[in-house]
Amino acid sequence: MVQDEVLFTPQMASAVARLNRAVGQIVKECCRMSCLDFHLLSSIRSHGGEMTLDEFPCDALGQKNTVVASSAHLFRAGLVEKGRCSDDGRVVLLRETEAGACVLKESYDRLYDGFRSSAWKDIGDSEMREALRAAVPVLEALGIGEVEINQKCHAVLAPALFMGVSALLRRWEDVVSSFANLSFSEYRCLALLANSVAPVSCGLMAAVLSIDRGSASAIAAKLGRRGMVLSKRGLDQRYRELALSEKGEAVAALVTSRLGRLTAKLYSGMNALAKAQTNEMHMRIHTILTSL
Repeated sequence: MVQDEVLFTPQMASAVARLNRAVGQIVKECCRMSCLDFHLLSSIRSHGGEMTLDEFPCDALGQKNTVVASSAHLFRAGLVEKGRCSDDGRVVLLRETEAGACVLKESYDRLYDGFRSSAWKDIGDSEMREALRAAVPVLEALGIGEVEINQKCHAVLAPALFMGVSALLRRWEDVVSSFANLSFSEYRCLALLANSVAPVSCGLMAAVLSIDRGSASAIAAKLGRRGMVLSKRGLDQRYRELALSEKGEAVAALVTSRLGRLTAKLYSGMNALAKAQTNEMHMRIHTILTSL
């Protein structure tokens, strides 16, 4: 039976969060850029080498002030030039520089090599291109236009691919913040405990969620102070075991339900086969990343 909707699952959440984090790490190590810097520079290329800030999918990827700050960072780094629009001298045009073009090429090459050996090692180039074409309705629902679906930056990877990951995660973060006043990492900790048949240590939580042990401990402590997580000494007295309180169970169930509705709605424009393939791809990426 073909799955009739894309399911929000812990595996999907993990795949998206880890992919977005990996993009951020790679572009930072490679070119000292943030994810937003990378998206903005990619978008300039998508628009033919120059564009105004109003042409960038700002609502999908950030706030106007953060996008302005990103453009300033790219300008100071010599990756873009600023000019004036011929139709309206008050409007600033951002133009890709030669240095910006080199940085963009290096970033995409590093991303392709990195993901080809990890998250996408069992996913062929043709399958990746087909998945991107099938995701056009999702990208549009996220506020990312078709102009970002191109091979101007890389022969396989389109800007919309990475923008879509960031935009989806941002929409999830908004839901979690609105309904529970939590970060997405804090929600993922609740979800992990909700799906565990036994108490979980901070070390195991850190490993499963791919965060450092100190962050896991800090999150557990915060959730404990809010009455969502219970903590006790385990059989090994050096470690504490975590479990959900009744309040934590209720919050996890509510937010998971809301995230499920949002995700199903965003993906509703895809055909049934593409939805089933998307669910399967999320599971494959999650399995691969977990095994590394």
